Amino acid sequence: MAAPVTTAKAAEVADKGPGAMQRVFGALGDNPHYRSYWFGNQANTLVMQMQQVANGYLAYTLTDSAAALGVVAFAQSAPMLVFSPLGGVLADRLEKRGLLLWMQGLQCLISLTIGVLVALNRIEYWHLVVTAAIQGMSFAIMVPTRQSWIPQLVPRHDLTSALALNNAA
Repeated sequence: MAAPVTTAKAAEVADKGPGAMQRVFGALGDNPHYRSYWFGNQANTLVMQMQQVANGYLAYTLTDSAAALGVVAFAQSAPMLVFSPLGGVLADRLEKRGLLLWMQGLQCLISLTIGVLVALNRIEYWHLVVTAAIQGMSFAIMVPTRQSWIPQLVPRHDLTSALALNNAA
C-alpha cells in the first residue's frame, strides 16, 4: 500500500517546474502575439516551399530542360546566400514588424505577377529567373528579421521554447 503524499513531498514535486509539454509549447500557449506570428510563419514557409516547386515545374514545362529548372533554383538560392548579411543589418536597424510586412507584400506581388502571366499565357522563362532572384533577396531579409523579432514577442522564460518552435517549423 502506497504511503500518503505529504505536504513536503507535494511541494517538492511542484518545485520541479513546468512539465515537458509546457517547456516545449509554452510560448504558443502563453502568448497570443507569438502564437499569431508562429502560425503566420508556418503559412509563409509552406507557401514559399510550394512556390519553389511550382516555379521549378513551370520552368521545366516551359523549356523541357532540367538545367533550366536548376537555373531557377540557383537564381533563388544565390541571393539568399549573398544578401543574408544585409538582411541581418536591416533586421537590426529597422522596425521588424514593418519590414516583415513589406517583404511578405513583395512575396504576394511576385506570386500575383506570376499567376497573372500564367493566366494570360504570357509567362516566359526569364520571368521565372527574375522573380526567383527577387524572392531569394526578400527571403534573405525575412529569415534574420523573423529570428531577431522573437525576443520582443515572448518573455525571457519562454524564449527557448519560442526559438525551438521557430526553428522546428
